[in-house]
Amino acid sequence: MAMMTAQSCRLPGGVSSPSELWDLLQEGRSGYCKVPHARFNIDSFYHPDPSRPGTTNTKVGYFLLEDIASFENQFFGINNREAISMDPQQRKLLEVVFECFENAGMSMEALAGANIGCYVGNYTADFASIQSKDPDLFTRYSATGMGPTILANRLSHVFDLRGPSLVIDTACSSSLYCLHVACTALTLRECSAAVVAGVNLIQAPELHLATAKAGILSASSTCSTFDVSADGYGRADGIGALYIKRLSDAIRDGDPVRSVIRATAVNSNGHTNGITSPSVEGQEAVIRKAYAKAGLDINSTHYVESSVNLLMKYVTQCHGTGTAVGDPMEVEALSRVFGESHSEAPLLIGSVKTNLGHSEAASGIASIIKTTTALEQGLIPATIGLKTLNPNIKAREWNVKIVTEQTPWPQPEISNITQTPRASVNSFGYGGANAHAILEAAAAHVPKDYSSSRRSHLPVRGYLTMDENDWKDGLKCENLHFLSNIDGHRTQLPYVFVFSGQGAQWPGMGRQLIERYTSFGETINKLENYLACLPEPPDFSIYGVILERAETSRINIAAYSQPVCTAVQIALVDLLAEFNVLPTTVIGHSSGEGEIGAAYAAGHVSAYEAIVNAYYRGFTISQVSKEGSMIAVGLEQLAAERLIAELDLRGGVYVACVNSPDSVTLSGDAHGIDIVAAAAQNQGVFTRRLRTDGKAYHSPHMITIGKQYKDLISDTLANAPSCQRKQRGAQSVRMISSVTGRTVGPEGTRTATYWRTNLESPVFFRTAIEMLVPAAALEAFDFIEIGPHPALELPVRQTLAQRGPMFYSSALARGKDGNATMLNLIGNLFLRGHAISFDKVNGICHAKSRSYTTPKVLRDLPNYKWQYDSRLWTEPQSSEDYRHRQHPPHDLLGARVGNGNHISAIWRNLLSIENAQWLQDHKLGSSIVLPAAAYLTMAVEAFCQLADPSAAQSTVVFRNVNILKTLILPSSGSVKLFTELRPASISNITISTECWEFSIFSVAKKDTTMHAKGLIRIEKSTNSVELLRPQANDVLEPQAVRNLYDKFAETGLAFGPRF
Repeated sequence: MAMMTAQSCRLPGGVSSPSELWDLLQEGRSGYCKVPHARFNIDSFYHPDPSRPGTTNTKVGYFLLEDIASFENQFFGINNREAISMDPQQRKLLEVVFECFENAGMSMEALAGANIGCYVGNYTADFASIQSKDPDLFTRYSATGMGPTILANRLSHVFDLRGPSLVIDTACSSSLYCLHVACTALTLRECSAAVVAGVNLIQAPELHLATAKAGILSASSTCSTFDVSADGYGRADGIGALYIKRLSDAIRDGDPVRSVIRATAVNSNGHTNGITSPSVEGQEAVIRKAYAKAGLDINSTHYVESSVNLLMKYVTQCHGTGTAVGDPMEVEALSRVFGESHSEAPLLIGSVKTNLGHSEAASGIASIIKTTTALEQGLIPATIGLKTLNPNIKAREWNVKIVTEQTPWPQPEISNITQTPRASVNSFGYGGANAHAILEAAAAHVPKDYSSSRRSHLPVRGYLTMDENDWKDGLKCENLHFLSNIDGHRTQLPYVFVFSGQGAQWPGMGRQLIERYTSFGETINKLENYLACLPEPPDFSIYGVILERAETSRINIAAYSQPVCTAVQIALVDLLAEFNVLPTTVIGHSSGEGEIGAAYAAGHVSAYEAIVNAYYRGFTISQVSKEGSMIAVGLEQLAAERLIAELDLRGGVYVACVNSPDSVTLSGDAHGIDIVAAAAQNQGVFTRRLRTDGKAYHSPHMITIGKQYKDLISDTLANAPSCQRKQRGAQSVRMISSVTGRTVGPEGTRTATYWRTNLESPVFFRTAIEMLVPAAALEAFDFIEIGPHPALELPVRQTLAQRGPMFYSSALARGKDGNATMLNLIGNLFLRGHAISFDKVNGICHAKSRSYTTPKVLRDLPNYKWQYDSRLWTEPQSSEDYRHRQHPPHDLLGARVGNGNHISAIWRNLLSIENAQWLQDHKLGSSIVLPAAAYLTMAVEAFCQLADPSAAQSTVVFRNVNILKTLILPSSGSVKLFTELRPASISNITISTECWEFSIFSVAKKDTTMHAKGLIRIEKSTNSVELLRPQANDVLEPQAVRNLYDKFAETGLAFGPRF
C-alpha cells in the first residue's frame, strides 16, 4: 500500500501551493483569464470559425500568472548557458518538485543518492516548437533543453535520485498513469520512494490551434463540466508533484502522511467508433479493476474497517473535462459501478476543472491534490459554474449528485460504525488511455499523534533560538541571526577542537545541557560509574559537583575540578558528534584535562581511560603541600623570562605556558607570583590570576607527586577492563601536542611517561597552533573551544593574526546558559555552511520522565522565495515574429510570416473556396478565378499592416500594376498564396521610405507563379480623390445592371449573386 507524503503545485488563479488551492476552492474562484501576452498574441490568432487556417476560436483559458521563463538556475547548480536553453516546463518543474520535497521534510542531503524514482506526465512540447523554428541556432544544450524525455531525467540529475526515471504521455491521463507506474514500482521494490509529477505550460499557439481544429476546445474556453452548455474544454497551465512511499516505510521513517493510495489501475478503450471516442465500458472496467486490486467490495466501498452492511455515501472526483458527450459517459460509467450500492444515498461527484481548467497531462495531479486536501479537511468543495445539468446525465436514474456547494464529508448512517473516508479519482486520455486511483484519509492508517520534521539546508541561511514555551515571541523575523557580509564564509571549513585547561571552570557549567540532552547526562553518569569501580573511588559525584551552588561549590578544588572538567569535555565531544560536528584536528592546553580531552576526541584513549586519568591527576595534585599560584601575563616569552630575572625570582617562578606571541602563564611559589603580578601591573601589563586551588602546575612543584601519578595511570592504561578500552572511532583525527609542539599519535599519548611530562613540563600552546597553520599558509579553520569558557580565543587569534581567515566559537561560556551557548554555536556553524543534524539538536528528551518529544512537522509552510535576477530567454526571430504577430489572418492576404529581416515582409495564405465561399461567384467560364481587385486589396491590406496607423485616413496610390497571370482556384483544397512587400528601389544604393513594391505569387510543389506586381504608396493630398469623380460636363448613359451582367456573361465572366 502506498501513501502520499507531500504535494506541491503551481496552478491558475495565482495558486502556488496546495493550501492556496484550497483557499481558491473554498471561495469558489477560478483561474479563468485571457492568454497572457508574454505567451503569444492571442488576438492575432483568433477567428470565430476555428476551421480557418492558423486560427482558434477562443482568446481565454486558465493560466499561471507568473513569468514562466523566470528561473533561479544557480540554486540548482545550472549555469546560465544551459538554463537559457531549458524548457520552462523543466525549470518550473524543478521548483515545484523541490517544494514537494520540502513539504515531505526531505532535505537535499537526504535525497542525494537515494533510490527515488521520477515519473513525469507531459503532453505539450511548445518549447521545442519555438526553438525548432531555426535549427541553425541550436546549441550543445538544445537537445536536453527542449526534449520532453528529459523532464524526469532532469529531476533525477539535479537531485541525484537513483531510481527509475521516465516520462509518460497518454495526454490527459498522463499524470495518473505515472502514479500507477510509480505505485507498481514501489510494490515491486524497484525504488524506495517516488516523485510523481505532471507539467503543462502553454507557450506557443501551435497545439492551441490543433486542439481547436479537433473541435475539443470550448468556444468560451471554459470547462462547464456537467452543464448543458458544455461544448469542449478550456486549456490550462498546471504543474503538480506528489511524493509517495510505501506506507510501512513512511511510518518507519516518520514521514508526513497526507493520504493513502489504496490502489490504482489503467486500461485502454480498445477499438471504438473513433480513436478519440470515449467508452463507457472501458471507463467502467478500469474502475472495477482498481477496486478488485484493492480488495474492496464495489457495493460496499467503505467497509474497510467493518463487516456490518452499511448504506454509505461515496465520493468521486471526475475527470470532468466539460464535453457534451464525455461528461455523461463518465457519469454513466460511475453509476454502473457504484449504482447498486446507492439505493438511498447518491454518489457524490465533482470536478476541479471548473476552477482550474483542463491542464491536460497535469490534470490528474490537480485532482489528486484537491481530493487529498478534501480528505484532510473533511469537506468537499463545490463544483462551480453548474447552472443547468446536462440532460444526458440522468442524475436521478443513475442516483448521482453533483456537489454544487461545499459539503461535509459523508458519514456512516449507523453512528456506532467508524468508516475510513474514501474517494476515487478518474482520468482519461483522449486516445482511450484510462486511469483510476482510490484514495483514503491518512488518519486511519497511521498511529495517533503521528508527526515528523525535516528541512533542506540551503546556501543562504539564518537561524533563531527560542524557548519551546515562548515561540510566539521568539518566532519573529527580527530574531533571525544571519552571517554578516564582512565575516561571512559559507564554505565548510575543517573543525579544530581546542580544549581549555585548568582555571576556566565555574560553578554550574553544563548544568542546562544535562537537563536538556539525555545523552549529555548519560555520558556524565557513565563516567561516574567508571570512577565508582576503582579500588579507591571518589567520595563525590561529578553530577553533584556540577549542580552545586556558587557559594558552596567545590569546582575550584583540584581534586574535583580535574575530573569534572574532563567529564564535561568528554560529554561535549560526544554531544557535538551527535550533531555531526566532528573535528579534523585537536589541540589541548594546560593542566591535564585539556590534553586528556584532546586525546579522547582524537580516539587515542577511551572515555574510561580519560576520566580515570583525570581523576588520578586531581587525586595526586591535591596531595601537593607547597603553596603555589599561577597567573596569565600579557608578555612574550623572552620578556617574561627577563622580568623574572630582574625580580631575582629564578628558581621560584617559571614560564609554565607559552600561550601566544603576547601571552604567557607563569607558575611557581605563591609569594613569587605576587611579586611578579605587582611588578607587571606597575608596568601596565595585563595580568589575570588563575583558579588553581593553590597549585603551581607545570612547575617543579609537580615533581613531588609525578611518580605516584605515573604509577597510578600506568595501572589504568595496562589493566583497564577490555569492555572499557573501546576508543572513539576517530583515528583519522590529528592531535597536535602542546607538550612537544608536534603531531602526536596514540603510541605517544598512551604512555604514563607522556602524562607525567604533561604535568611537570611547560605547555607550548603557541607552537602547537603554529604547527597547525605554518607561517606561510593561509588556511582557514573553524575553531571550537571545548571546555567551560573560551579562555583560549585571544591566544589563538594573537598567534594567527597574520594567517588566513578563522572563526572561533565555544560550547560553553562562564555564567551563561549552557543550552543557549550550545545552540548559538550550532547556529553559527550552520550559517557557515556546515551540515548539522538538527533532528538531534532540536529533539527534546526530558531527563526526569525519560520521555522523548518528537518535533512536529509544520506542513504547507510558505515556499522558498525564489530569486529571479534576470530573465533567461532566447528564441529564433522567426518564432518571436510568429508568436507576437500583430494582425490576425486576413481572408485574402493571410498572415505575416517571418523572413529573417525587418526590411521586407511576406504574408502567406492557404486560400480556399471553403474559407472564402464568396469567391466561387467569380468565374471565368467554369473556372473560379481570383478577381483582379483581390490583388489590389491584398496589397492595400499588407501596406496598412506595415504603415503608420494614421495612414488609414490617407489615400493609397498604385503605380505600374501588372496582372501577369490568372489565379484559378480549385473547387476543393487550397492554394498557397504569398504576398511580398519591400521598399521600392530609387537607385542601386537607395531605397524609398514611402513607395513600396508588392508582388503576389502562388507556390505549388516546386513551381512558383507570379500573378501580380506593382508599386503602392501613401498620397498625403486630400485632393487626389477628386480626380476619380466624374466631371460636370461628362455625359453618362444610364444602364440596367442586368444588361451589364449579361454582357459579362457573353464574354465568359460568370458572376454569381455575391459579385
